[in-house]
Amino acid sequence: MAFVRLIVIGCYYSNPTPDMKQLTVQHTLEDFLTTSPLAFRVLEQHGLSIKRFDNLDLSLDAACMLTDTRVEKVLEDLLAIGEPVRMNERGAEALSTEEILRLLHQNHHEFLARLFPRIELLLYHLAKHPQDDQINLQALTEAFLQLKADFAQHVMEETESLFPYVELLLRIERGEGRPDAILALMEQGLAGSMVENDCDIHQFVLRLRLSSNHYEPADTNNIMLNSLCRALKELEESLYQHEYIEFEILLKRILELENNAMERVRREG
Repeated sequence: MAFVRLIVIGCYYSNPTPDMKQLTVQHTLEDFLTTSPLAFRVLEQHGLSIKRFDNLDLSLDAACMLTDTRVEKVLEDLLAIGEPVRMNERGAEALSTEEILRLLHQNHHEFLARLFPRIELLLYHLAKHPQDDQINLQALTEAFLQLKADFAQHVMEETESLFPYVELLLRIERGEGRPDAILALMEQGLAGSMVENDCDIHQFVLRLRLSSNHYEPADTNNIMLNSLCRALKELEESLYQHEYIEFEILLKRILELENNAMERVRREG
């Protein structure tokens, strides 16, 4: 079955090969998905949801014909996929603030945008045939969908407010703007609201663990259930990595940049 093959692919393609540039419209959906995990999101953005196809052996050209999608544009976006930044949270401390922003935006946001659809797809199929009394699929699904909604809001706030604010602070740090221009923004307390309004990762992780028997299925021969538990573990690790980089690295950098801007205001005022 195509679905089972997708799940197996989804759980093991952690090291994309550098061959995306060699793929053509005649290559299959499976070829693109196994070459880079980010292909999943690109296909979704073009309306080529994996749920719509029974056969991953379908070529990209054939899939686009079936959905009346411009194959040239899809291929262009697929070939534009770059290698994700692979960096653990401790190693992130050595990065510049600009690189931290790229790491959060590119690696974490893209990675989680790939994980959420995969987990949701697994939950959808498992709900039709519940087979493990130790895993509460209803509670697990409710917790996961709320986490997905909260994290989407979190990412939107970062992208639309926090990241532009940090970029402005960096420009002032480089002497490319007047530091007093940022005083009004500093009064809004964007860094503080980042802490107050953050998605409660610990609460969600606890709910996911309790409703999934700590990611340990009783039926170890159930391919989809094993895939779900592995994906949930991967999600938990990614969420905590995201939290560490934001609060232990980025937040400290923001406070330092704000202090430097205030010092310049005092000196020049």
